[in-house]
Parts: sequence; C-alpha cells; structure tokens
Amino acid sequence: MRTIKDFFGNINSLLYGPAVSNRFSHSCAYVGSNFLGSRLQGGLQFAVLPVGEKVSPPIKSKSIKVTHKKFKLKSGDYLHFDFMSKLDGVNISVRSYNVRNFSVEGTRSTEEFISFSIAYLGYLLDAVVSGAKYYDRESGSYKRQPPATKEELQAIKKEFRAIVKGKLVGILFGNESNDYYKPEETLDKIRKTLGLFNKKPKFSININNTVHPKNNDYLTFQLYQY
Repeated sequence: MRTIKDFFGNINSLLYGPAVSNRFSHSCAYVGSNFLGSRLQGGLQFAVLPVGEKVSPPIKSKSIKVTHKKFKLKSGDYLHFDFMSKLDGVNISVRSYNVRNFSVEGTRSTEEFISFSIAYLGYLLDAVVSGAKYYDRESGSYKRQPPATKEELQAIKKEFRAIVKGKLVGILFGNESNDYYKPEETLDKIRKTLGLFNKKPKFSININNTVHPKNNDYLTFQLYQY
C-alpha cells in the first residue's frame, strides 16, 4: 500500500514541517526565524516564548496596521505573532516597518507549531487523484502512476491525522481567485480528499506582504488546533 511519500517525495522539506524552518514552504511573507523583530518585513513574524515573558504591544503606526496575538502551546510555552495589514487609503511603500521598540528573541524552537504549504498540498492532491507523474526512460515521456485506491486514501488521511495530532497548524494562502488559482476550491478538495482543515480555525486573519505588497490584504493566515 502506498503512503504520502509515494505520491510526494519531498514531503518533509516542502509539504509541511516545523513552522520556523518550513515557513509555509518558504513564503516571503515570513522572512525571520524564532523572534519578533523591531522591524517587520513580510506580513507576519512569530516567536516561541516562556509563559512569564512579557511582550509589549506593537507600536501604533500611521503607515500599517499591526495585530499581535498569542496562543498557549501544550508545553506551557506561548506562541506570539505580529501580523501586518494595510490601512485604508495608505499604500505600503517600503520593504520593512518599525513595529516595536526592541526585538524579542524566542527562547526555543518547537515541534508543536507546524506549517503546511497549500500549493504543495495541491500538487499532492493531483497526484493522489490522478496518479503521480514520473519519467519513463523507455518511452522518453512522462506518465502517471495509478491514482490512490480507496484504501490508500484512508491510510493517507490516517497519516495526516498522526502528523497534526496535538499541534498548532498554520497555513498561508492567497485569497484572490483567478483563472489559474482558485484557493477556496483547492482548500475544499484538500478537506474532502486529504481530511485536513475540516474543523473551524482557531484563528484567521487577512494580511499583506511588504515584499510583494498589494492594494488589498490578499493573504489569509489560518491557525488550527489539533
């Protein structure tokens, strides 16, 4: 019986992983590591801090809106976030903004907060439903393996349940649809086929990204508790 890795070989480096290293599959909206910087580049930053650590609220700005949130991990540590969004009538004009007086270094990384790539989940979904592509040397062309059987789909869902069990899970995706990119449609298929993100998110917010700014908050971050 085939597993997730048979349909998507780069499972740990691209599909999901500890959020500090995976970065929603290396999204430029998160460019830091385990710290809350005094200047925010991208659209979000986060740090894992012990329960007694005091974190001052972000600086009020006339240029951007910064939202701070924190969530308790099962270990007792807290996961702190800064999110950047656009103010009405104000353009995002620079690559980074002052958001707090001093940087706050995270004290430890965590396996309790992981991120998934919606784009690569879409590739996995295609491989599961239509069969994974491979290069056939004999014919000199690309072919597809058989799609997942009903039993293999059930096993894949079980694998994902084990991956997310007891963790906070973050996803980041563009919320605008076009001819080629339909995030809500992709998410609906991920929910139905792979069994992920069926529950109500613990937290959801629309944000922008100073690296690739737009006139609207075109990215959605969602956090799920399993």
